[in-house]
Amino acid sequence: MKRGLLAQVTALRIGKGDAVLVHSSAGAVEMVEGGATGLIRAIASAVGREGSVMVPASDSIAPAVRARRGSRFSDHPAFSFTAVGRNADFLTRHVPFHYPLGSESPLARLHQLDGGVLLIGADQSSNLALHLAEIWADMPYTRRLRLVHLGDDEWKEMTGDPGCTAGFHKIDRILRQARILKEGKIGDIPAQFMRIRPLTSMAGEMLRGNPEALLCDDPACRSCGLARKMVRAVSAI
Repeated sequence: MKRGLLAQVTALRIGKGDAVLVHSSAGAVEMVEGGATGLIRAIASAVGREGSVMVPASDSIAPAVRARRGSRFSDHPAFSFTAVGRNADFLTRHVPFHYPLGSESPLARLHQLDGGVLLIGADQSSNLALHLAEIWADMPYTRRLRLVHLGDDEWKEMTGDPGCTAGFHKIDRILRQARILKEGKIGDIPAQFMRIRPLTSMAGEMLRGNPEALLCDDPACRSCGLARKMVRAVSAI
């Protein structure tokens, strides 16, 4: 592992014992020296033996995490995570079928550990922790339903479909003003790191002030259109 890559990770205020949720873009990871394997090695080295690294199973670097000794995998059929490190089992075990990004989710456990979110070549639209903030702020649209494929011809209705994330960028300015974001580079790729506790707290304040604050502005977006209707229906009661 190149020392420069490790130095860039630690410069984002990631240190020994940290639990880190990583979101990355596939194109960005390919540009980092050593690719996904080198990237995960650097982050794992930064957090040390007492720390943990977690990624959504859908992320392009998930196979590199699964390949590491002692990795764990949550078994939700639609929203699963892979983790490695001291708290890998704690982060991934017993994920509920309903509200898989809510109070009993790997995200909530990351919050318990005072962990952080690392975005590499990705923006806030990739940040699943903001869904946790929506659920904790009791946004009406977090109760949406979704059919989840369990295998073969078996489907089951899940409560807690997270919906659109295109409006999540609206929190960036506030996070910068509050100095919650630490920005830098990993390789030549822009990166951002933020602690999950102040992140979800700030997002919760935004949502309680304006329940539509993190919805996108695309008039063609059915997800956010439905979310607005649900918010306004509750407000009208």
